[in-house]
Amino acid sequence: MTVTVSRVAEEGVMVRKRDGGLEPFNREKLEESVRKAVLGAGLKEDDAADLLGSLLSELGAKMRGAAESGAQITTRLISDTVERSMIERLVGNPLWEEAAKRYVLARLYNHVHGKGGWHAFDPVDLRLTYNALKVLEARYLLREPESQRFRETPSMLFRRVARFLASVEEKYGKSPEEVRRIEEEFYRILSELRFMPNSPTLMNAGTKLGVLSACFVIPVRDAMTTPRGDGIMDAARATALIQQQGGGTGFDFSELRPEGDVVASTAGVASGPLSFMRLFDTLTEVIKQGGKRRGAN
Repeated sequence: MTVTVSRVAEEGVMVRKRDGGLEPFNREKLEESVRKAVLGAGLKEDDAADLLGSLLSELGAKMRGAAESGAQITTRLISDTVERSMIERLVGNPLWEEAAKRYVLARLYNHVHGKGGWHAFDPVDLRLTYNALKVLEARYLLREPESQRFRETPSMLFRRVARFLASVEEKYGKSPEEVRRIEEEFYRILSELRFMPNSPTLMNAGTKLGVLSACFVIPVRDAMTTPRGDGIMDAARATALIQQQGGGTGFDFSELRPEGDVVASTAGVASGPLSFMRLFDTLTEVIKQGGKRRGAN
């Protein structure tokens, strides 16, 4: 016999939240959020009912499987299932992308403003496509470190970047009124998607990191370390810090002596530039696990 979602919920199935906490599965909450997204996109009540029917059937099967294996259903799994189901209907009606977009935005707004703390989407946020929102979620929107809940919406990200970059004008003699005017103008071209700065600027503007450059050339001298901090291991350290904060790195290994050359200081032989290239390659693979995005050399 097929176990329905309501039956599974009655049996006490718990859902793992993004912050690690547990809560009972709430069918009414899911139905409300899906219906709002579907109707807000201009689709009909019948469309919402059809989607919910297939969703609840699919989620019921996943919950039954999780219960049998001792695993847990996560809020991420539920939201991913909802979004995928909407996008799969996109071929039949392009309004389903709008529904998926509104579903994502509602989740972001609930994180930032709290459930019930907002009533309408910012028109700036509605300009973005579903794919753009997913990229912003994955890389650019700031989160709370502990709970991993989002603490800004896309329009708030644009405001953060515009305000931080405009504030530099104070150092060049601009008045507070001029700085505010520059901020508003920059915010306008960002929110209208006429111009977009590089990834580190979107990630780090207005944060304690503050690294806005995307590309760095790092010298690699023929020594493990040097007083000027441009030896091989100095370069490796700089690479780790830059890639952790979203920057890309370039190197010139031509100064390193070839494999087999005598090293006077140790009476040994050099391992050659290729061995150190492998070191930097491994470092980049490690950094991508904890950095803002994959490292790039």
